[in-house]
Order: sequence, then C-alpha cells, then structure tokens
Amino acid sequence: MNHSNYVYCLFCKDFSGRTFVKFGRTGDLAVRVSQIQVGCPFKIDYLGYVSVDTQNLAERIEKALHREFKYRRQSGEWFMFDFSSKHDKRAFRRGSRVVLVRHFPADRKTWWTKTTPKQLISRKDPLERYIKNYGKTPEPSQIDRDRAEYEKRKTKEILERVCVR
Repeated sequence: MNHSNYVYCLFCKDFSGRTFVKFGRTGDLAVRVSQIQVGCPFKIDYLGYVSVDTQNLAERIEKALHREFKYRRQSGEWFMFDFSSKHDKRAFRRGSRVVLVRHFPADRKTWWTKTTPKQLISRKDPLERYIKNYGKTPEPSQIDRDRAEYEKRKTKEILERVCVR
C-alpha cells in the first residue's frame, strides 16, 4: 500500500447481531487490525479505510467521524449500528459522506475501500515488512527464508479456500 496514513472503520458483530464500529487512524492497517482483534471479544468481520496524505489529516477525519456519530457511541471508541435496518445503513453512509466530502472530491464514487482482516494481512509482502521494521534491506538469505515462508502461507490459504475437508 502506497500511503502510510489511513483512517479506518472496523466492523464486528456481537452475539445478538448488533454491529459495533470503531473509527481510528494508523500508519499500518494490518498491524492495527491485529492489535485491536486481540482486545476485542468479537471477530472483526471486515473494515473500510481511506488513504490520506498526512497524519494530521487522518487525526482530523477520525475526530470528525467521532463527533458525527457521537449519539451512537457505546464504549470508548466503539459505536453501535444495526445494519439490518435501512435507517442505520443510511445513517452510516450519510454520516461518513458528510465527514469525508470535506476532505475529498464530492464526486467520488465510493468513500471506503472495503476489505477483510485476512485479505489485508495477506497483502503484506515480507520484504516490505522487513524494510519498514528495520529500515534496511535484509541479507539475501533472510529474504529467501521470508519469501519461502510467505509463499508457503499463501499456498496454504488458497488450498484451504479451494479444498473441502
């Protein structure tokens, strides 16, 4: 992913079917989703994100989303929606648009790029991760080991999707 600043919204359902949404900002989506999942009692089903140019802009958009949906706040930074209701779907789309149109062209077709945590994590290339974490290119032997592990994991994921056990 080219940008290093994102505003995201995570979606997870509780046992009764209510959807909890968390709006936030990060420089690394995959790492942030993993961190939140550890402390969240429900599985993160999917997420939406927008790439922004600066950390300051990401912070302003996050705060604006929190203000826009303050009446839906449940606990901390978690907001509740019932997406089985047309009213709540409309409220989410309208509220997101009200905030994001201030920072992006109004004729934009979609506001959030949608993905799942699994898809997000599988996009992270080991070489990209190593350079980001250590600030240098690894030794060739380390690249080979990381690439082999990455390819093995991707092959396993594909086989799990295709094969019926």
